[in-house]
Amino acid sequence: MESLEKQVKSGEKELKKIEKELDKFVDLALSGTLKKDTISSKEQELLQTKAKAAEELEANRNKIKSFPVSSEEHLQEMSFALKKRLNESVAIRQRPCGWGS
Repeated sequence: MESLEKQVKSGEKELKKIEKELDKFVDLALSGTLKKDTISSKEQELLQTKAKAAEELEANRNKIKSFPVSSEEHLQEMSFALKKRLNESVAIRQRPCGWGS
């Protein structure tokens, strides 16, 4: 999970970097510094890179959301009956062989 969280943070940074590049690019295009062919080519490249980064970021966020909640949170949400069955199950497994059979 830590690895995915690092990937999400990295993806967020990458997306911000691409957005800054797009902003700079727009400024250059508006100032007339770039040729029309250069503008079209670079814009497509940046937009494709941005779309791919956003897609990967969303996929990693969804993976994190699909992970189960922590054990402590899960125990707090369990019903009393389920907690009792879990406790009995653990207690049975911890008995030495031959006890309670």
